[in-house]
Amino acid sequence: MKKVWIELPKVETAEEAEEHCKLANAMLRKLGVGYDVFWATNQQRYTSTFYNKNNGPGGAGFTECDDRGSWFNLEFLAK
Repeated sequence: MKKVWIELPKVETAEEAEEHCKLANAMLRKLGVGYDVFWATNQQRYTSTFYNKNNGPGGAGFTECDDRGSWFNLEFLAK
């Protein structure tokens, strides 16, 4: 699979993180992703970032993004 990495910037507050999530989600929706991928919270259990990534649409679970980003299928996004 051909992949592309999307990484959100390091921030100081959950509010700043939420701003970046909204922009990243808007971009991903324009590329054909049918759900919000990134979201922010200040209640992380395992990481020191504010970022989380939904693992799919409709409550497929989520991952706390310790590295502030995720790989995406470039061939899907390029269609």
